[in-house]
Amino acid sequence: MPGPRSSPLKAKRKREPGIKCPMKRTQKTRDATELWKAEILARLKEPRCWICAHLVNEVDRDFFWFVNEQYYEIGMIDKMRRAYGFCPTHTRHFLQTGAHSVNVTVFSYLT
Repeated sequence: MPGPRSSPLKAKRKREPGIKCPMKRTQKTRDATELWKAEILARLKEPRCWICAHLVNEVDRDFFWFVNEQYYEIGMIDKMRRAYGFCPTHTRHFLQTGAHSVNVTVFSYLT
C-alpha cells in the first residue's frame, strides 16, 4: 500500500519485458510523419483536388496490373463473373487502357 505522501498516479507501472510503450515515437515514425506532411503539402499546390488525383492514379495502377498480370487468372475470372464484370464507368476506363486482345479475352469470359 502506498504511503501517505505517495500518489497512486505517480507509481510506476510494471511492464512486461519486450513490450514497448505505444505512445513513444521513434525517429522512424517522426520521419514518416514529416514525409507524409511534405507530400500532402506538395499535393495541395496542384490545381485540382489531390484526393481525386490520387484516386485516378490508383485506378490507373490497378488497371495496369489487371491488364498485365491478372486478367487470365482463374480466381480473377471467377470474381469477374460473380460481379458481372465492371461497372459502366470502369468498363469505359478498361476499354481505354487495355489492348484489343485483352479486351476481347476478358469479355469472352463474361459471356
